[in-house]
Amino acid sequence: MTIPVTRHDFVQIGQLHASEDIVKEADRLLPVATEDIQKLAKRGYTMVELEGLRSYRDRLSGESADRREQRGAKKGARAREAVALREGKRVLRSGVVLALAGVARRPVPDGETEETTREIVAGLMHQVDALTGRIGNDSAKLRTRLGTLKNVLALPELQPPAAEAGARTEFLAKVDDALK
Repeated sequence: MTIPVTRHDFVQIGQLHASEDIVKEADRLLPVATEDIQKLAKRGYTMVELEGLRSYRDRLSGESADRREQRGAKKGARAREAVALREGKRVLRSGVVLALAGVARRPVPDGETEETTREIVAGLMHQVDALTGRIGNDSAKLRTRLGTLKNVLALPELQPPAAEAGARTEFLAKVDDALK
């Protein structure tokens, strides 16, 4: 490694180290340099350079504080997103159970053949199965599945009895909240 001479050289070296580490090193050097400024002045390191170091340390400390604040804000946003994702997954799982119960309790209309019933149930199960599977932390996939869940629960074959219609409306409101 060569001895840094230009501002660009110092910037490249500085990029190798965290700002907090540079501030710590400046905090270590400033008291020593202030105490020995007479000896340092004989070798060309004057009070001007010492004040420059203080100024850079102060500016870097302020930037570090701003970065910590930004990181904190990002962590808060990520935490809120994680909570929303968890809640959305719970709503999706509840909706899948609700749809499966609807398929199981589907009344067979008069005149419907057994083959037609099988085809309808197979189609419904295919739609419900499409709602399951691993989502991970993919919020777009969750939003898509929640939208599909609303469509599945709106199918005429899965409409609840009149006594349970209020509960279905409340649940669809939860789905809407999870989609926001």
